[in-house]
Amino acid sequence: MYAQVDRFLDTQQVLPIMNYPIPPVSVLRSFAAAVQFKSFSKAGAYLGVSQSAISHSVKDLEIIVGKQLFTRTARQTHPTADALALYEAIQQGFKTIHSAVNYCRSSNAHELVVSCFPGFAVKWLFPRLINFDHRYPNIAISMRTMGTIREIQEYEADIGIHYGLDAYETYSLEHIPNEMLIPVCSPDYLSDAPQLKSPGDLGRHTLLCDEMPAASHSQSLWSYWLEQHDLSPAIHPTYRHFGQSNMVIQAALEGRGVALGRTLLVVDDLKSGKLVVPCGSPIRS
Repeated sequence: MYAQVDRFLDTQQVLPIMNYPIPPVSVLRSFAAAVQFKSFSKAGAYLGVSQSAISHSVKDLEIIVGKQLFTRTARQTHPTADALALYEAIQQGFKTIHSAVNYCRSSNAHELVVSCFPGFAVKWLFPRLINFDHRYPNIAISMRTMGTIREIQEYEADIGIHYGLDAYETYSLEHIPNEMLIPVCSPDYLSDAPQLKSPGDLGRHTLLCDEMPAASHSQSLWSYWLEQHDLSPAIHPTYRHFGQSNMVIQAALEGRGVALGRTLLVVDDLKSGKLVVPCGSPIRS
């Protein structure tokens, strides 16, 4: 193998790496997502960052290339012809790097690639991987965050953890736990906010929402929970929307309002007392 590498290098003109200046990978990923979704807000939600972060990255790239890469309207962001050409080159570059990385790690027979939603990765899976690493030091875990279960194939993952009721015929499925939905907020918020002793009091509060639709239908989780308490037409709360479920929980921890917590994602914060249940009963998702 080393002889093959030496022969390859002998045929190349090896130049210092600084002769190939490129923008930071984070800037390229933000730009590629903005082109793909034609929306800075959707690109930010997909990558788990703010719309402002996407806008700054695109602006930095426009300064580097010396021209405008998007035209903006009230409803959509349109990439220019130059942006589309750059996007294709970036995608091809990422694929080449991805293939090279897969080749380099192919000899590692003890790597496990897990794909899941960003919120689940941050709030439940990642904290528990610390114990897993301690118990199984010879198994390397790689995590890939996804937006849909079909990205499991794109990431070449061994395991995908997904919310949903659909029957995916090409996958071998195993049910993990049932999920309950329960309102949560920080103790500080509860002490300073208006009275919140029953679900009917939620109309005077800010409800924190995950922009991802509930599994298998387009109804929001809050609408579903309120309907189960016969309250959806009766109250008119203020809603704040976030791109990922972990952002919703973080906003609740910071006292920004009341979140509808998925049990797996809030169990640790409830046990530690960082979050409390102000009212209502758990509803099965």
